[in-house]
Amino acid sequence: MLKTMAASLVALGLVVAQGAADDSKVNEADREFIEKVGACCNTEVKLSEMATKSGSRSEVKDFAKNLLDDHAKLKKEFETVLKNKSITPPTTEAKNFKEVAERVSSAKGADFDALYLEHMIKNHEEAVKLFETYLKDGNNTDLKQWAKTSLPTLTQHLERAKKLAAQK
Repeated sequence: MLKTMAASLVALGLVVAQGAADDSKVNEADREFIEKVGACCNTEVKLSEMATKSGSRSEVKDFAKNLLDDHAKLKKEFETVLKNKSITPPTTEAKNFKEVAERVSSAKGADFDALYLEHMIKNHEEAVKLFETYLKDGNNTDLKQWAKTSLPTLTQHLERAKKLAAQK
């Protein structure tokens, strides 16, 4: 009886140790990161689609097109990571998206450009902080690797949006 109990405890210890070492799994913090990334990316894409049509400065339209291209690539990579974990990619936007979209889409000319860039700066500041925090505290190796390779693009978008906003 004691041998059986001891063997069971050893087996249980091995299973627990394997689970702790298996960072391919996705925990609640990972899921929160995934949801926030999805909402942020989807919001930026939809606002940038508006900017390609309604932006008044060619530099703003070019930025929006570049952002769409970059985010399409990042999104494809993100979806591949999620697919390998049997996770459905998020399809929602930020909670305040409808309000922001209405505000931005109702603006014209330079006002549109300013509002669009204001939101790109805010969204990218939040995204950069989110990614940096996940890289420091995140659990999943695959998501961390994706975040690490994606962060320079987000930082570049942030700097470019700030530069465009300063040019007015």
